[in-house]
Amino acid sequence: MGNVATWGRQQNNKEIEMKTKFAIALLTLVGVVGSTQAAWQGRGHWVGGGATDDYYDAANWIIEAGDAAGQTLVPANSPGLEFDLFLDNGGSTVISQDTLVNVAHLGGAGWAGHAPSDVTLTINGGTVETLWWMVLGEDFGSSGTINMNGGTLNVGIVEPDVNDLMLGAHNGGSGTLNMNAGTVNADVLHVGFNVDGADVSQQTAELNLAGGTVNTGVLLMNAQGYIDITGGALVIDGDVTADINNWVGLGQIVAGGGAGNVTATFDGSKTTVIPEPATLGLVALMGGGMLFIRKRFMI
Repeated sequence: MGNVATWGRQQNNKEIEMKTKFAIALLTLVGVVGSTQAAWQGRGHWVGGGATDDYYDAANWIIEAGDAAGQTLVPANSPGLEFDLFLDNGGSTVISQDTLVNVAHLGGAGWAGHAPSDVTLTINGGTVETLWWMVLGEDFGSSGTINMNGGTLNVGIVEPDVNDLMLGAHNGGSGTLNMNAGTVNADVLHVGFNVDGADVSQQTAELNLAGGTVNTGVLLMNAQGYIDITGGALVIDGDVTADINNWVGLGQIVAGGGAGNVTATFDGSKTTVIPEPATLGLVALMGGGMLFIRKRFMI
């Protein structure tokens, strides 16, 4: 990914590959991926009928497809429970303990029979893991937000080729990751993703990195993608400083809402992207009211 043209070709190839794998996974619903995991058992949907927004309250869930259809579900960390979980009835929920699921979708998906909705998932602690992918906002009009306040989110712990974290995906959905603390690990991070011909006119795809660490093997963004770094670190495999430079120049990667500078450093193995402490410190000292007539980006 040495330049924009190369990145564009790689992104197109990656999107084609992703669509193929995604379609195969949905059609086959393969769930036998390890000795501690049973076969795929069903698709759980958030109905929000519990007394609280507790993620682990069975009254908040119902299984709409699979052998367990019609039953309620407590989606806790239980090896052998392979349910695709859909937060797609609006509202919000909180995770604060170890949790393992097959795949996770935030926001309604037409193919799953649910209208677009806005949902928020807050992770306060524990180790949250998906066996496969996680999608925030899948269809036009749907949106999903994760507030990461602690703990660890591991996306795709068993399948090395279908472990993508998508912020805004497929058919123009919108996704936001507000990273305040903790760690996120994903082999591929899409900040904005769409299939050919999708309507992305209202799509938003944002990573707001205020603390903690986001680790990814590959970072991909479409034109709707936006990353604002005020703290913490974004760590990407390989030397991608040229790509970071391109996105900075396009205004898609900024520091402090555009008031600060971004630095990207390659250590021989990984590229680490952080805000330049001096400029953000100056902005904070000025109470955030400093106006930059000319933006300067340092890579």
